Amino acid sequence: MTRRCSLAHILTLLVICIVPVRASGQAYLFGIPEMRMEIFVNPDASVRLEYEIIFENTPHGRPIDAVDVGLFHENYEIRNMSASLDGTPLPRIRPSPYVTGVEVNLGRRVIGPRERAVFRFTATMPDMVYQDTTRDDYASLQFTPTWFDQRFVLGNTNLRMAVHLLPVVEAEEVLYHDVPFSGKALYGGRAVAFWESPNARMVGPHRMGLSFPKTGMERVVSMSRWELLVLWWEGSPGVQMGSGMVILVLFAAFFFRLTGGTGWSLFFMVGGIGGWLFFNNPVMHLVSLPFWPFIFALMWYPARRAKQRPSYLPPIASVEGGGVKRGLTAPEAAVLLEMKPGKVVTLVVFGLLKKKVFTLTNEEPLSVEVAPGYEKERPSRLEVAAENGIVLHAYEHGFIEAVSKNTDKVVGEADFSAAVKGLIDHVVGRMTGFDLDETKQYYQYIIKRAWSEAESIGEVELRDKTVDKNLEWLLLDDGYRDGFGRWERSGYRYRPLWIGYGRPRAAAGSGLSGRGALSAARASGSASPTFGDVAGSFAGWTENVAGQAASSIMPSSIGARTSVLDLSGADSATKSFFDSMSSRGSSGGFGGGCACAGCACACACAGGGR
Repeated sequence: MTRRCSLAHILTLLVICIVPVRASGQAYLFGIPEMRMEIFVNPDASVRLEYEIIFENTPHGRPIDAVDVGLFHENYEIRNMSASLDGTPLPRIRPSPYVTGVEVNLGRRVIGPRERAVFRFTATMPDMVYQDTTRDDYASLQFTPTWFDQRFVLGNTNLRMAVHLLPVVEAEEVLYHDVPFSGKALYGGRAVAFWESPNARMVGPHRMGLSFPKTGMERVVSMSRWELLVLWWEGSPGVQMGSGMVILVLFAAFFFRLTGGTGWSLFFMVGGIGGWLFFNNPVMHLVSLPFWPFIFALMWYPARRAKQRPSYLPPIASVEGGGVKRGLTAPEAAVLLEMKPGKVVTLVVFGLLKKKVFTLTNEEPLSVEVAPGYEKERPSRLEVAAENGIVLHAYEHGFIEAVSKNTDKVVGEADFSAAVKGLIDHVVGRMTGFDLDETKQYYQYIIKRAWSEAESIGEVELRDKTVDKNLEWLLLDDGYRDGFGRWERSGYRYRPLWIGYGRPRAAAGSGLSGRGALSAARASGSASPTFGDVAGSFAGWTENVAGQAASSIMPSSIGARTSVLDLSGADSATKSFFDSMSSRGSSGGFGGGCACAGCACACACAGGGR
């Protein structure tokens, strides 16, 4: 028969758990040569369940003195149940303390070592037949026979399962869900669908399902889409595990990006609590799924902003009302304003080129070398600078030494990490005792004033001199590229004088062609700059240089933080706490032992057997 796949509810998982006795010592070890399960469908959506299980206890197996029958739901009545062992009634049926279901006590009829016995159990379970989700005129039923803990079961089982339908249902109308029928027959005036598995391992579920016409049914259980989803979710532990792992990995990625790699103790705490909640409450896990994208978005956005502008300035002993620290150079102000490290390096290199301490050997990629006399030790270097009428700042020596060690001469290949770290420490020292916020505002004003002054000058030669003098301050503005772009579109294109120092300039027509000819062309009213001109402008070239310089710095070496939250303090506090607990525990310690009473809890509701 052609297979008909249904999304019928994962329902009526009739789990009969046979769980070990509450005792220690000898373990249970038995075989189940045969198991027969029959289900009789009733018009009121209930079913009558009949089990016949043959147990063969091994010579060394512990006597089986009780059977815990786990049922799918608690909406049952014990008066509708009966049990027997080898035909002898077992009247002692009561709610089980170990599984959701009942306990059948075998009394004196225990199954001892080497003994074989037939256990029978009958129950009427309500609300087991559901509306089929693919056809309005069909009902569906899904079930699984009991299984046992693999530690206790030897050998295979001849498993037979049958569903007896209402007399009005034709066998040809019955459809299977996932596992095809072994056959269909007519028995006692009823259509019967059955499955046979002669070598089944009864250490896990064997889920079966079928759909059939609702003809003759007085009622079926209807479920909303949400209830169906919940039922499917609760019955899919593999899907839950996969979803939980994906959430954990993504949460870890966003969390540590947000905290800059700190907060391990908090992460494990939150992850552990979340995992415990998801494991014990699968519905909470399911309900949380639509919210995770929003949570990740909220974590990603501030982390992205922090990464774009990393923070590397350590705490400064700022004094409110302590006044403004004046006299900082442009690179020092860049550090104070926490500009990108690549821009800081670019400002220092440009300043040293301007002082002729560096000479330009190539424009793209930017390559420089130390001018003769400045490659010496610091005292000699200062003497050369004094002879040439220039001032070398203390922090500039680190950059000179980094270039001296760089045999490739390419700025992006030099290691400026120590130099930048020295500059940062230098700025922190100079700022001690001053008002940090007021000083930042002051230098932001200096930057704006430099731009206002340069833009107010219309004559090309005067503007050249002004820009040359204030170049580093102009480059501190976040919108410096737009500012140079406006000048270029208006006919003025800037080129620093120091580009001509050292080796010959780039060929005419490049983005850094000679400024005298270009200025004359703009003054004569020639055509506006082409796209290539603008793309290769001084501002664009400077931005490329800053990007190259950034690659020469190890963020960790300068204390750069790309995090919004620094939870290293929480990590330290947690470590101290556990260290303290460890030292206390070494003197006394905690007692060991099993957390559950006896061994029954190890397999209750998981299949186990007794």
